[in-house]
This record gives sequence, structure tokens and C-alpha cells, in this order.
Amino acid sequence: MYRFLLRPSWIGLFLAAVVVAVGCLGLGRWQLDRLESRQERNAAVASAQSAEPVPATSLLSTDQPADPSTQWRRVSATGRYDIDREILLRGQLDNGRAGFHVLTPLVTDDGTALFVNRGWIPIDRTGDATSVPDVPPPPDGEVAVLGRVRQLQPVRAARAVPAGDSMTLASVDLLRLADGLPYPMFSAYVELLEQQPSGQAQPEPLAAPELGDGPHLAYAVQWFLFSALGFVGYVMFARQEAQRRRVTPTSAAGHPSR
Repeated sequence: MYRFLLRPSWIGLFLAAVVVAVGCLGLGRWQLDRLESRQERNAAVASAQSAEPVPATSLLSTDQPADPSTQWRRVSATGRYDIDREILLRGQLDNGRAGFHVLTPLVTDDGTALFVNRGWIPIDRTGDATSVPDVPPPPDGEVAVLGRVRQLQPVRAARAVPAGDSMTLASVDLLRLADGLPYPMFSAYVELLEQQPSGQAQPEPLAAPELGDGPHLAYAVQWFLFSALGFVGYVMFARQEAQRRRVTPTSAAGHPSR
């Protein structure tokens, strides 16, 4: 009754089911690999954030790239904000709202600068992402800051846009920024967690990094289920064809039924 499965059309259908299954299994394994990578990243972030804060000078330097292990570590520094060289990082989202990150150099007592991301502010009412919103000034005088280390972001093909007394950028390219500064600068910046004195009407604090596993496990399960669908369809078509041949044996054809 099932000898028709040896016909070329049915062999081709079976091979197609095999190809689909192999592809879906590969995608499922890829999602599991992404899940494992995310869990390793989350563990590293959690470990870094739970470590005791240390002075920025103990982890960062001005002449060497920041070690990847310093990402998300908490560091402290004391100095004075240089408001004249503040940078606005445009194209930043916060819960679906567009805005800017405010990066201000903190010039420490030894003359080295640490860029501090003071937080997020929305675009102004015009909705123009290159125009400058009202930026709350940092505290005057000496300020003690605590922040988490962030490394350089990939540089996008976007030029700096002058904007009043500040400048807006599309990415954090500290190496290029350092060329125009009158002081040495650390090769990483920090996201502000605390500062003393705190000042008034400061930018909104940046959210902590997301440590969830994401949808990777659910996607993997879906791909593994999809890998079986080709064979399920093949079996269903074969049973339908066998049933049709059982009812009308003299008119049986060697192709999958519609």
C-alpha cells in the first residue's frame, strides 16, 4: 500500500522534510547558544555591579584601552565638572521616548578628565533631535561621583553637530574627543549613579542593565517544534494518499495528494 513512497516525487518530499528539520534544529541550537551567551553576560554584569567600588584610577588609564572586565564596575572620582566641554549624545531611547544622554567631563585633582554620563533628557518640544533641549547644569565646585564603567561604543558615520554652547554626537568616540581637550582623559566613561552634592533638577538617571534571559529559550523551543512539522506533514500526506489508493486502487497516482 505504501510502495508509492519510493517514487521520485515522494522521495523528494521526504528530503525536503529532512532539510527543513535540519535547518530548524540549527536555528534552535543557535538560540540556545545566544541564551548561554546572554546568561554568561548577565553573570559578568551582576558580578561587576556587586563588586566594591574602587577609585577610577585603579581600573582606568589614559593611554591604554579599558579592559573588558571593567565594564559595569563601580568606580569613584572627585573633581570639577567642565560644563564648557559638555557633550550631548543624541538618538537615545528611554521607554520608547527619544532624547539625549548628557556627558560632562569631570576634571580630577590631578588634571585627568573622566567623562560622566549624567543621565537622560528628552528632546525639546520641536521634536528636532539635533536641537538642544534645556540641560540642567551640574553642581558647582568639587563633586564626588560614583558611576559604572562603560566602554567605547562603535563609532557611527555621523558628524558632530554644533548646538549652542554644547555639541551633539551620535556615538561616544572618546579617542576623537580627546584630541580637542586641554587635559588627558580616561579611555572609558562612566554612567552616573550618585554624586555629592547632588545638585537640583538633574537629568533622569540611567536604568540599570537588563539581566533577563530574553526570549531565546522560547524561540529555541519553537524552532525545535518546527523541525518536526515537515515530518508530520509528510506522514499526513502519505496516509491520505494511502487511504485514497485503498478506496480507488485503479486510479492511484504516484504524486502527493492535494
